[in-house]
This record gives sequence, C-alpha cells and structure tokens, in this order.
Amino acid sequence: MTHALISAGIFQSIGHSVSVIFHPLLVLFATILSTIYGVIPNYALAISALTLVIMAILTPLTVKSTKSQIAMQRIQPEMKKLQLKYKGSTDKVAMNEEMMGLYKEHGVNPLSGCLPVLAQAPFMSVLYFVIRGLTHMTPGVNGAAEKASPQYIPHSSQMYHDLIASNGHMVSFGVDLANHPFSPGLTLVQRIPLFALIGAAVGLQYVLMWQIKKNLQAGNQGPQQMQTIQRIMPLLFAYIYFIVPAALTVYFVVSNIVRVLTQDLMFRTGVVKRPQHKAAERVIPATAKDPGTAKKQSKSAPADDSDNEGAAKAHPRSKDKRKRRDR
Repeated sequence: MTHALISAGIFQSIGHSVSVIFHPLLVLFATILSTIYGVIPNYALAISALTLVIMAILTPLTVKSTKSQIAMQRIQPEMKKLQLKYKGSTDKVAMNEEMMGLYKEHGVNPLSGCLPVLAQAPFMSVLYFVIRGLTHMTPGVNGAAEKASPQYIPHSSQMYHDLIASNGHMVSFGVDLANHPFSPGLTLVQRIPLFALIGAAVGLQYVLMWQIKKNLQAGNQGPQQMQTIQRIMPLLFAYIYFIVPAALTVYFVVSNIVRVLTQDLMFRTGVVKRPQHKAAERVIPATAKDPGTAKKQSKSAPADDSDNEGAAKAHPRSKDKRKRRDR
C-alpha cells in the first residue's frame, strides 16, 4: 500500500506540468465526456462511451498490429534457419542484417505487436488527468472540510453540478470510481469491486494473447523475447491499475473488450488470414522417389544371405568346399 501511495504522489506531482502543456487537449476530452454524461448521466457509462470513440480511432492500428503478428509467425521457419546458421558464431552484425532483410522482404515490423498499447498511452495519460481533474478538491476556509472543485469541464454542465453535489465522488453502480483499491478510509466491501475491476482488465489482456495464440500455427508462436514481453505487459499494467482512479480502469476494461471482439471478427471474416498448417514432411524411400536410383542402390548394395547362398551354389569351388565340410 505504501508503494501505491508513493506512486500516486508521483503522478500528482507531475500533474501540474502536464495540465499546463496539454491544457487544450484536457479541456477537449473533458468537454466530450461531460457532453456524453449530459445524455447518459452515469459515470461508468459515459466513460465507456468515450472509450468507444477512442477505440474507433485506434481500431485501424489494432488491425495492422494483428496482421503483422500473423506475418511474424509465417516467417518463423526462416528465422529459425538463420539462428541455426549463426549458432555459435560471433558475427552478430551479419545475423541481424539478414534478419532485418527478412523483415523487410515480408513487410514485418517486429515491434508492431505493441502498437495498440503505445497508441493508447497518450489517450490514457490525457484521460487520467481529466479524471483527476474531475475529482479535484480545494481546501476549506478556516479549517473547514475540502470542497469539490472539478477542473476542465464546463461549469454549466450537468456533470459539474453533480460532482459539486457529491463533493467529488463519482459513484456508479454503487462503486466510487474516484477511488482505487488502496484509497484510504475504504472498507473491505468497498475495495472488493475495485479489485474485481482490475482483475477483469488484466484477464482481458491475457484473453487477447490467448486469442492470437489460438489462431496461430501450433509450435510457431513467435520469438521467445516477444512472448515474454506479452506475458509481462499485463502485469505492468496491473500495477498502474492499483494506483489510478477506477474510472481509468473502466477505460481499459472497455477498450480490451473492443479489441477482443475486433480480433475475433477479423479472424472470422478473413480480414486477417490464419497461417496455413503445413503437412508433416514424410521421409520417402528412395525406391518411391526414383526407380532408377533404386536400381543403382541395389547394384551397389551388398547382397543378402539368400543371394550369397545362390552365388555359392552357382560357383563350382564353393560346391567342393561344401562337400568336404559334409564329410
């Protein structure tokens, strides 16, 4: 809990600088969110609707990323050949040049799998500070309690008046989305939904990875380094979920659901084609491949016991030797 509070303090310390630099963008997102809230007066649903707008912008990147991941799997046999070719070699420069040439030939970007995550980073940052601004509090006068003072949203909006009335609490479906699991003063019952929301966000990220694996050729799942990054990434995001308001975690849950549905639709409709499973190569006997080769082999191969016996019978001296043994 201590680490979470320290990290939250770090986020708050850089918040002022970010708000100054990106103030117009923060106002834009906050205005869109407050407008949606005016139509759907529910914090979780309003954030979900804003997430759908953002994901509509990011979906082309998701499609491109998935296509590139599949293409990466197709060239894995060639990659393994290169690795075997340079196994034990100290000429890493030549190996890297050949690998980059292979990527270029097939139009593959090895880092493209991270595109959706990288593309979401600016939206996540802006949305984080917008939500922090919604729950902004100002100290009371003469020792009075703090008062809600929402930032970035129009003062004439319904969201502004509701936040003032609730004193900065963003209660939706019985959960205060202004909190995170380690917010002080919460009971265990109040923390459980926040932990469950984080579990849903992390679980959906692993579903995304499983979905890609399921549609790839067995035993050909990509570079080990990339697989390791994909496994660790959800855990890194889990740490972020623990220290940011739950309203931001709602964004990740909804965005991951959209990505899961998008990828499923891509595979079903053939927008992204699955790698074809190659039939196992059989070792075909030489006699089946080339009758002429088989004849040559039969001439050069040593005869079996029955052939040797026949040759001995045909040779006169071998007959005499056999008679002497019988005597």
